[in-house]
Amino acid sequence: NTTGLQVPEHRNSVCAGHTPSLLIFRDGKTSDSPIECVGKFEFTPEAIEAACGFSRTVPGTTAVGVDVLLDGHIAARLRHNKGSGLRRDIETWVAILDKDLTQIRRCAKIGNGTSTNGVPMEPGPDGSTIFYVATETELIAMRYQPTQNKIERLSAVPVDYRSRTGTTPTLLTSGAYGWVITVDARCAVGNVFTGSITCDAEDTSPSRLVAIPRPLGIGPTAMIELPNFIDTVENSPAVLGNDIVVSNYSGYTPDGNKDGVPHRATGIAKLSWDERQRRFRLDWTNPGIQFSGVPTISASANMVYGSGTEPDGKTYFYGLRLRTDSAGPAGA
Repeated sequence: NTTGLQVPEHRNSVCAGHTPSLLIFRDGKTSDSPIECVGKFEFTPEAIEAACGFSRTVPGTTAVGVDVLLDGHIAARLRHNKGSGLRRDIETWVAILDKDLTQIRRCAKIGNGTSTNGVPMEPGPDGSTIFYVATETELIAMRYQPTQNKIERLSAVPVDYRSRTGTTPTLLTSGAYGWVITVDARCAVGNVFTGSITCDAEDTSPSRLVAIPRPLGIGPTAMIELPNFIDTVENSPAVLGNDIVVSNYSGYTPDGNKDGVPHRATGIAKLSWDERQRRFRLDWTNPGIQFSGVPTISASANMVYGSGTEPDGKTYFYGLRLRTDSAGPAGA
C-alpha cells in the first residue's frame, strides 16, 4: 500500500513492506493464530519493466486482480498508465507468475482501459487456459499455454458499456450454445461506502443482460432488458445450467443517494436461456428484497441464496425459490 498501511499482526513478518505485493498466507498452527503470512511477490517497477517493458503503473492499483489458472499458474492483471501529468491513458496487462511465485514468467497487453474484478476461465487445447476479461469497451478472450509459456490475445468483441459495469463475466453453456454473460448497467455505484449512485444522464434506457457467443465473434450479441428497478447491477450474474440471477448493487450500504436524491437499491431478477426458442427470457422478479451481493444458486435445494440489509438495520440471509415446486412459487 502506497500509504504504508499494513495488516497490524504482520508488520514484523515477511509480508511487511510498502511495495504492491501478492501476499501468501496459510492456516496457523493453533486457533489463537489462525493465519500466518509466509511469503510475498513484490510487483517492483524493476520486475514489471523486465517482464512487460514498462514501469509506470497506476498508483494503488498495480495488481487489480489475481486469478489461479487451471494449470496452477497465477495471472495478475496490471494497470499501465501511458499518460503524463494529470492525463491518464490506461492499459490493462496480464502478468503470469510461476507456481512458486518467484518471478513473472510472461507478460502481455490485454487491452485499453481498466479491467473488471475477476475472470471466468475454461480449458483450451493442449492444457491451456482461456480466460475472459471485460473492459469499458471490449470483452476480450486471452489464452495462456504453460508448456510453451505463451500468452496471447485470441479475440475481442466491442461492447460499449454504460456507467462502467464493474462486472465479472460469467460463462453459460447450453447444448451447442456457449455464452459469456455480462451486464450493462444504466447506473453505477460511485462510492461503495456511502452507496452514492450516479446514472447516465443521456441514456436512461433499462439496464441490460448482454450475452456474447463464444468463441468470441462467431455470432451476434444477444441482449435482454432488465426490470426498471435494476439500475446498479451487482458485479456477477449467477449462472446454473440455463438459469441466470441478477441483483442490484449498492456498495456496502443499501441506503444511499441516486444523483443526489435519497435512494434504496433493492431487487433481484431471474432470467433463463430458452434453448428451444434460442432466446433469453425474464422468468420472475422480487423487487422489494435487499439482495446486495453476488447470488449463489443451489441446484439440490432449488434456492437462490444471498444477503442484504433491510430498513430495520438488520442484515438477513435469504433463500429464494429458484423455480416453482410443491413448496411454493418461484421467487418467494
